[in-house]
Amino acid sequence: MLDDWGRQFRGHEAIRGWSDRENIGAYATFDITGVQQDSGRYVVAATVGSDGFNGPSHFVFRVEDGLVSHMKITA
Repeated sequence: MLDDWGRQFRGHEAIRGWSDRENIGAYATFDITGVQQDSGRYVVAATVGSDGFNGPSHFVFRVEDGLVSHMKITA
């Protein structure tokens, strides 16, 4: 599941469509400014640049059985 500032996307096709529009399609770049890890939870701080959103974001990943099970993007 992907939560992008409150917009939720579930399943491979929905997440792929989101990525095609808002990352690949918007020529997004990510300047990683920090990474923290705690008990299967990873927080990546980055400055995003694109044809859409530009600015700082936090990407919170939960990992279960070696796979990303959830990603939440916030300020």
